[in-house]
Amino acid sequence: KMILGTRNIAFMHGPEHKALRKSFLALFTRKALSMYVQQQDAVIREHCAIWMEKQQQVQAPMEMRELIRDMNCATSQRVFIGPYLDDPKVQRQFTDAYNEMVKGFLTFPLKFPGTQVWKSMKGRKYILAVLQQAAFRSKDRMKVGHEPACLLDFWTQQILKECQEAEENNVPPPKYSTNMEIAYTVMDFLFASQDASTASLCWLVALMAEHPDVLERVRAEQAAARPDLGKTITGEMLASMPYTRQVVKEVLRYRPPAPMVPQVAMKPFKLTQDYTAPKGAFIIPDIASACKQGYTDGEKFDPDRFR
Repeated sequence: KMILGTRNIAFMHGPEHKALRKSFLALFTRKALSMYVQQQDAVIREHCAIWMEKQQQVQAPMEMRELIRDMNCATSQRVFIGPYLDDPKVQRQFTDAYNEMVKGFLTFPLKFPGTQVWKSMKGRKYILAVLQQAAFRSKDRMKVGHEPACLLDFWTQQILKECQEAEENNVPPPKYSTNMEIAYTVMDFLFASQDASTASLCWLVALMAEHPDVLERVRAEQAAARPDLGKTITGEMLASMPYTRQVVKEVLRYRPPAPMVPQVAMKPFKLTQDYTAPKGAFIIPDIASACKQGYTDGEKFDPDRFR
């Protein structure tokens, strides 16, 4: 809470949380998802070109994690706030502030000037300031009828509609409609999309290197589904990639990006036949072990299990 703030989605529950989640439905329509895919495609191509150029320069194996992290950060920024992070200097500072926040999760939770937690909180303030301005600009664009260009636009479009309905019914607008609340939520999206996705992408690259037969099948499917590999991927194309989807599912099962997900019991919760966790108990499910259970030869990497 010191780093993310008390308004983080992870700390919300009840009717307020339910209403907020309902408003997210507008972010996952076929139109929105198709746009996200095309934006991700553009960023990934840009970064792959950078990787190839670096490889030509060093002529040696390269550490991929930071490269993948930077690519993933760029795709998240493009998809979530696209046209509103248009100042290169602000974008660099935004990325640096985000990285400072991430470091805060890996250090001792001590908050005073100079500590990493303190730097993380400063990073959060900068990120929220940028996102508030993005929310303001997005609302202005959507009010005059522009087409959405990022996830934030789809959401502000929905929020403006809900605010208009609230005004017509003489009730207060949704709490999440303020620029600050929008900024907090988009910041949560950025965090939710970053480290877990980076971990999964790193494992994907590693597992493809370890299983060339799987990589060859993925490449063959891509060549069949996309005869012109220079053409941007669309949402419709994804439907013709069943084996690629199997590989993604198996990577997430075999090496789950979040091996444990801490939870707090909001009421007594029955864990087993013999034990009920009391209200307030800290429960940490072992996701990594759970992903091995119920599968034949669960310790084996086998995308064909999802046929």
